[in-house]
Amino acid sequence: MAHFHGHWIEDILIVAIGLLALASLLTGVKWLTTLAGTLFWVSLPTLLFGRGIKIENGIILEFGWPMRLFRIRIAPDDIVEIVDLERAEGIPLIRYYRQIIIFTALWLVVGFTGLIKRPEWAFMWFGWIYWGLASAVPLIFPGRTRKLGALALLLFGVLMSGVAYHLGVNVYQFYAIGGALLAFVYLTDVREKTIVLVTEKGTYFVCSYNYDELEEFLERIGKLVSGGADAQAT
Repeated sequence: MAHFHGHWIEDILIVAIGLLALASLLTGVKWLTTLAGTLFWVSLPTLLFGRGIKIENGIILEFGWPMRLFRIRIAPDDIVEIVDLERAEGIPLIRYYRQIIIFTALWLVVGFTGLIKRPEWAFMWFGWIYWGLASAVPLIFPGRTRKLGALALLLFGVLMSGVAYHLGVNVYQFYAIGGALLAFVYLTDVREKTIVLVTEKGTYFVCSYNYDELEEFLERIGKLVSGGADAQAT
């Protein structure tokens, strides 16, 4: 099922988790780390999967999973541009989501600070570094080169796991969970297709593993905006 990302609350969650973890490292207040971890795991389903999209005299976007927290209605006249990144060769997604640079920098700072302050948790801090890079690389590489970027990330994650093991992190459950997450990120980056929806209310990303669903979405949007909207399809 096609789902969307790009709601402003996602940005707030990402920044809040990073700042809480960094504050805990710098101040030594451990409950801040607990709060950051709780916020991460509670919001993870929403950040990863999003919600389905409805088209009813407009586009209905809902945020929150499993419970709906926000609902946005986009009228046909609010649509400015529609970009099919699978067909628009050479257009990187970061062009429409530049704030990822800030998020990546924050997560890298947390990761490297953690390695300095608490090296005994090296595996976790390598995880921060990996996720910071994993969030940015797919947005930087356009089209088919995204697969090469995802593969490079997968190999980098394996390398970091080896370094963590060498440093004495021998909790094998970490490696089992980490391996599953590495595979998930790789498969997501390779298989997930994206359409950018630029509107007067913001920029959103419609994603699906099945490109037929996105083609159906584009067809329905075309019918929706025909005869009165100034949407530009790329």
